[in-house]
Amino acid sequence: MKKFLLFNSLQWQAADAIWIVVQLSTIGQKLRNGFCFWLLVGLLLLNAERVQAQIYSGSIRLESQADVNAFNYTEVTGNLTVQGSYITDLRPIAKLTKVGGVFHIANNSNLTNLVGLENLTSVGGDLYIRNNRNLNSLAGLQNLTSVGKDLWISISSLSSLRGLENLTSVGRSLSIGDNPSLSSLTALEKLISLEGDLFIVSNNSLNSLAGLQNLASVENDILILANKNLNSLVGLQNLASVGRELHISLNSSLNSLAGLEKLASVGGDLYIKGNSQLSQCCQLLPIIKATKGTVNIEGNATNCESQSAIEAACTPVITAQPQAAMVCAGEKATFRVEATGTGLSFQWQQNGQDISGTTASTYTLAAVAAQDADSYTVIVSNAYTSVKSQAATLTVNSLPKPTITPIPTSNVYTGGNPNIIYLGYGAQSVKLQASGGVSYTWNQATGLNKTNIADPVFTPTQAGTYTFTVTATSSSGCQATRSVTIMVIDARSDSKKNQVLVCHNSKKLSIDPISVPDHLAHCDKLGTCAGTLPASRSSKGYSMETEVAALPSLQGYPNPFSGQTTIAFSFTHKEEYTLAIYDLNGTLVKQLPGGKVKANEQKQVTWQVGKAAAGLYIARLTTATAVHQLKLIVK
Repeated sequence: MKKFLLFNSLQWQAADAIWIVVQLSTIGQKLRNGFCFWLLVGLLLLNAERVQAQIYSGSIRLESQADVNAFNYTEVTGNLTVQGSYITDLRPIAKLTKVGGVFHIANNSNLTNLVGLENLTSVGGDLYIRNNRNLNSLAGLQNLTSVGKDLWISISSLSSLRGLENLTSVGRSLSIGDNPSLSSLTALEKLISLEGDLFIVSNNSLNSLAGLQNLASVENDILILANKNLNSLVGLQNLASVGRELHISLNSSLNSLAGLEKLASVGGDLYIKGNSQLSQCCQLLPIIKATKGTVNIEGNATNCESQSAIEAACTPVITAQPQAAMVCAGEKATFRVEATGTGLSFQWQQNGQDISGTTASTYTLAAVAAQDADSYTVIVSNAYTSVKSQAATLTVNSLPKPTITPIPTSNVYTGGNPNIIYLGYGAQSVKLQASGGVSYTWNQATGLNKTNIADPVFTPTQAGTYTFTVTATSSSGCQATRSVTIMVIDARSDSKKNQVLVCHNSKKLSIDPISVPDHLAHCDKLGTCAGTLPASRSSKGYSMETEVAALPSLQGYPNPFSGQTTIAFSFTHKEEYTLAIYDLNGTLVKQLPGGKVKANEQKQVTWQVGKAAAGLYIARLTTATAVHQLKLIVK
């Protein structure tokens, strides 16, 4: 580097020189001695560079106060070095706005401030400010916005970084080291990223990293080392990534890692070593997971002396695992977990997928369905890490589907409805045949011979409506109910012993029992003319009682016939039906296929006579609400 010279190679601007000569010529006319005039002109020409500052191409060293006083440049394209034990004042270089290369301010033992650099806005290379033992302020750098490469600050008397408030860019590394009086990093708030390293080393008065709170990324290494009074990392709360290694070591007062909450990536190795007071290391758990290199943790306080110690101290502990459950469809199922730790939160999962809104230590399904049968786990988390429970299996057993079939104990025809018993004629009891379970319990004991079998017999003694409900239990212990209603009609004559009441053309008649089949064949019915017909109903309950009704659409063709006939019918609403053929004695001849029909659907059922003898037969069409019949004549 060239030493600074008062006279340099820059050429004097001709036009300016001529202007000065003309002006001085005017002044010279007033001077008595012409020799003095021309002497003045010569001196001004020789010192023309003092009149107008210039850009200096190259590098300059200022080693004395005289060199500083003679400096008259707005820009130095190369390096600028200010280094001299007798330099005390930088105000003479106040015109300087830019240094293209390295700007080195070092070993100026009598320099106390940087006043004079107020117009400096950028340094293209490194900026070194170090070993200026009496420098106590960076005031003067307040307009500096960018350093192209490294910024290195190492000053024994410096207590703050005030003066760097407008620094927004450091092109490579920031090194703040061996500043024993520095207590704060305030003034670096505009730094957002570093493309190189961040070194904070041996700053014994520094107690936090406040001032770096907007720093989000460091492309290379971070070294936070041997800062004796540093007790927290507050100031790094927005740091999200470190490109290479992260070293936090030998900080004897550091007791927690609060401030690293957003650090999500360490591209190299992680070193947390020799921080003798550091015992709160839970914050390291997500950082350890985000570290791509090796993890080196040792020499810290209890609970932080190794990775395994941190995991043991900071990971939630599940003390009671969720248990498998087996329930019946529609029942409640509850899973619960017990865990120790602070600030715990919970997230339940079904087959590994989060269940929305399940953030308590228990999870309840109010009414399980078949699709709920699955594997359930819970993730227990704190602010730093989480642990997953063992899987608990939910088994959902389906409910039984009980049915009740009333079976009269006699085959004597009474109208074709097994849900009706006519006292005085036909079957005087009915067997209630339940199915769909492995065990049964009946809740209506009146008239039943037993209440804990599948097929109890109901034998009434008086007219009335009787509803029986069975609870069916499956092999898995699940239960469901079904109900049936049996109507008991007193068909005994009030006036004539051993006579039977029938309704004939809306009139009550008392007739001999032997005449009943003929009356029934002509669509009369047993009992009084106000009789009703009951039918089965489910445990949900709905009325199914209605008077016998005609069904105009019920037809048979051909009729009379031989061989076979087609029975056709339709309903105005959806119905489930049964269809049977009886002879005049009330004996079942043929049970034809039943089923379901839609509203206004035309249904056809074929009856092949087979071995049935010629004569009159009754086709009995039964639905849940009525019984309809049709006379058929076999030739």
